Amino acid sequence: MKKKKIKSLLIGLCRHCNKQLMNTDSFVSFADKKSAHFNCYKKDTEQQQEKYYANGRKEEVSLF
Repeated sequence: MKKKKIKSLLIGLCRHCNKQLMNTDSFVSFADKKSAHFNCYKKDTEQQQEKYYANGRKEEVSLF
């Protein structure tokens, strides 16, 4: 059997860091058809959760 060649394609720019996003990277896609690296998305959501906690919100929001 022959090994399949992996084609790398440009998906677009990351919503958070504005770097190129390839199909070989770990990424998430949003409803508005934009994408982001998974690590960038995770950092941003963690920062948003910290803001909610700082504003007196007590319940924990689980995103992952």
